[in-house]
Amino acid sequence: MLACNNAGYATYDRDTIGSQDICGPAYAPAFSLSQNSADILKALIAKGNGEAEIVLDVESIVTLDGSSQNIWGEIPGQTDEVIYFFAHYDGYYHSYFDDASGIGSMLAIAKAFAESGYVPDKTIRFVAHGSEEWGDSDTEYDWAIGAFKQITEVHPEWAEKAFAILNIDGMYPVKGHTAFSIAASYELQHFAEAIGVPLYEGSAYALEVTAPATCWTEDFSYGIAGVPAIVASHATPEEVYHATAYHSSMDNVVLGVDEAAWQMTLDLFVRYTEELDRLACRPMVFSSRFAEMADSYTGDANLGFDQAIAAAAALDARVAALNADYAAALDTGSDTATSLREEGIALNDVMFSIYRTIMQATTAFDWEDNVVFPFEVTFQNIEALRQSIACLESGDAATALDEWLYSVDYNWYAYDFSKATYDYMLDKMYVKAEGTWGEGMIRYPGENLWEVIHSLADKASEEGADFTEEIASLNESLSRQNDYAADLDSRLTQDLHAITAMLTDASN
Repeated sequence: MLACNNAGYATYDRDTIGSQDICGPAYAPAFSLSQNSADILKALIAKGNGEAEIVLDVESIVTLDGSSQNIWGEIPGQTDEVIYFFAHYDGYYHSYFDDASGIGSMLAIAKAFAESGYVPDKTIRFVAHGSEEWGDSDTEYDWAIGAFKQITEVHPEWAEKAFAILNIDGMYPVKGHTAFSIAASYELQHFAEAIGVPLYEGSAYALEVTAPATCWTEDFSYGIAGVPAIVASHATPEEVYHATAYHSSMDNVVLGVDEAAWQMTLDLFVRYTEELDRLACRPMVFSSRFAEMADSYTGDANLGFDQAIAAAAALDARVAALNADYAAALDTGSDTATSLREEGIALNDVMFSIYRTIMQATTAFDWEDNVVFPFEVTFQNIEALRQSIACLESGDAATALDEWLYSVDYNWYAYDFSKATYDYMLDKMYVKAEGTWGEGMIRYPGENLWEVIHSLADKASEEGADFTEEIASLNESLSRQNDYAADLDSRLTQDLHAITAMLTDASN
C-alpha cells in the first residue's frame, strides 16, 4: 500500500513525507510518499491505461521483537516523594520538535537545577522514555509503550511516592506559534492555570489550560496508576507545526525555532517545579472531576454525584489549608513546618489511593481515542440509535445515514471500507487492546452496523422502501446499549459510593 497525505498532517509542502500508519498486521506492508511522488505515479498510471511498471528504490525496515530503553536520573531531595519530568527521545524522521526539543528542554532544566545548587524538598526525577512513537504491532494502542512498561512492569513502585508529572511533549517552539496549551489532570487544572497563565500575560504569547490530559502522551499510563500530570500540549486552533509537519520529514529546523517561546516553556516548567516543591501535599482539587461528570451525565439514575462533590470539596479545603499553613511556616521559619510537611506526606499517601481509584473508575475512551467518562459513549450511541430508528420509521434513510449511524462506535469505517477491513478495525480497537494500556478503556464491544449501513445505502433512493429488517436490527443494538447503560449506572453508583467514603475519611 502506497499512501500519501493530501490534507492535515504532513502537508508542509508537496515534497513532505508523513508517517501516519495504523500499525497493522505484518502481511499488509505500507509505504509513505510525498504528493509530488504520488503525482508522478498517477501520471504514469494514466499514461499506461491504468497500469505502470516502475522501480521503487527505497529502504524502509521494520524489525520485530526489538528492545528499547528508558533513561533516567535524578536530583535527590530531602524526602522520597518525587516530582517527575518526562520527554521521549524516539521520533519520526528528524523529530526536531517531537520530541527532541522536549528532551533538550528537560535536560536544560535539569542542568539549571543541578548547577544552581538547589536542594529540593522532593526528589526531581528526569525520565527519557523510548518507544513513545511506536512499540507494538497490530493494535490501536501501539504508542507510549516505553512508559506503559516502565510503570507497570519495571518500576510499578514509582507510582505511590510520585507527587506529580511534568511532561514536555508539546508546546513546540515553532516560529509563528503564539498560542500555547497545557493539558492537566482535572485535579491539577486549577494549579496549572493559577501558576501558568499569569506568566504569559503581557507577553507576545497566550497560554490556556485544559483538562483532562489525553492518552497521546506517555503520562497516561502513569495517570491510571495514580499519578496526576501537567503536560505541554497542542493549542486550539492547531499550531502551524501540528497541522502541517507533525510526524513528517519536515519536523526539522526549516520550520524555524522561536527562541523566546522556547524560553517561556523553560520558565513555565521551572516555575511549576519550584511551586510543587514548596507544597506539603499535592495541590489537587478533587471536586472538579465530579462536577464535570455531573454536567456530562444525561441519564436518569441518581449515581451520587452530589455526595461525591461535597466529600471532595471537604478534602479540597483540607489540602488548601494545609498547603497555606505550610507556606506560611516556611516563610516565617516556624518550627511547625516540619510537622506540617509530615502531615502532608501522610495525606499524600491517602490521596494516591483515592486518585488511583478515581482514575480507574471514571476513565474511558471513545472509539477515537478521546478520554471520556465511561457513560458518554453509551449515551451517544443510544441517542444516535433512537434518532436513526425514528428516521427509518418515517421512511428517511438518508438522514439516518448522513447524520446518525456514522457516530455509533466505529461505524464511520463501515461507509467506505469492506466488511473485512471494518471487522479488522473494530477488533483492533477492542479485542486487540488486550495486554496494552488501552485494555478495558473502551468499556463494551462495538455495535457492528456494517450490514445495516450498506443495506440502507442500497435502499436510500428507493421510493417506499421497506426498512423493517434494518429497524429490527437497530432495535437489538439499542436494547444492548440500554443494558450497557444500566450496567454502567450500577457500577458507577457503587464506585462513587466507595470513593465518597474514601474522600470523607481523608478530609477528617
